[in-house]
Amino acid sequence: MTLDLTYDAGVYASTDGAVPPMTSEELLAAARKRALVVTVTARIGPRSDVDHPQPALWLPPDRDSPGPNRLQEIPELTDDPVVALLGRHVVEGAIVLIDGRAVDGSVSCRTGGALPACDDERLSILLSDFPTIGDHTLQVATPGGLLSDEVLIRSFTCPEAVSFDAVDCRLGTLQETVASAELGPLRDRLERLVLLAVQSMDLAKQRRAEDGETEVRRLLRRVTSRMRQFLRRLESRQAEQSIPEEVRTLLVEQATAVRDRATALRELLG
Repeated sequence: MTLDLTYDAGVYASTDGAVPPMTSEELLAAARKRALVVTVTARIGPRSDVDHPQPALWLPPDRDSPGPNRLQEIPELTDDPVVALLGRHVVEGAIVLIDGRAVDGSVSCRTGGALPACDDERLSILLSDFPTIGDHTLQVATPGGLLSDEVLIRSFTCPEAVSFDAVDCRLGTLQETVASAELGPLRDRLERLVLLAVQSMDLAKQRRAEDGETEVRRLLRRVTSRMRQFLRRLESRQAEQSIPEEVRTLLVEQATAVRDRATALRELLG
């Protein structure tokens, strides 16, 4: 059986019809269960000749860094999932990849001109959502052609979509806040509730890979339950007396975001 793993199609299927179309996640889940063995054969696309040069990306110099050989200015995603950078040979309809995976996104000229000849080679890449908080690699690819080099980007905002990544990201942010905040005598209890929520989320992701949907929903319900307990602790008189108001407000905001995203994800799963 031969599989077509064309990344810009976003669907995996056997050419002989023996395997129905599968998403990337379904393919990985089947491989983890050892229900499917895949052999990948690389090929050169039809747009990989001298008339279709390899796209290239690079970052502008950081004006605040000292010396003649300035460091690059790494794009930071905070308010909007937009990356401003420089590029060459990036065509209309280019595929955007984050950490090697194709994502929804579009490339346009930042200050004028038209792809692939933007004014001053200035590009803007609009992502459909934020990657999880942290460092990521960004690439573009010509459909049926070549892949660009990687550039580093940093995300400071959790994904907005209802997803495992969105819940996981917000839980991580909450855990970091709890670890560094002044919590007085409630520290141990609050840390324990967050840890239990993280453990349930980790199990949910594991069961998801094993197609255990009922178990996943149960574990997500446990995450929301831990967050409700966390919020009740913050509403207590003891919390009002021992935790600074600005810290308590931030914790309530972060725990509510985890609870709401976990609830929405459980509902999405049916």
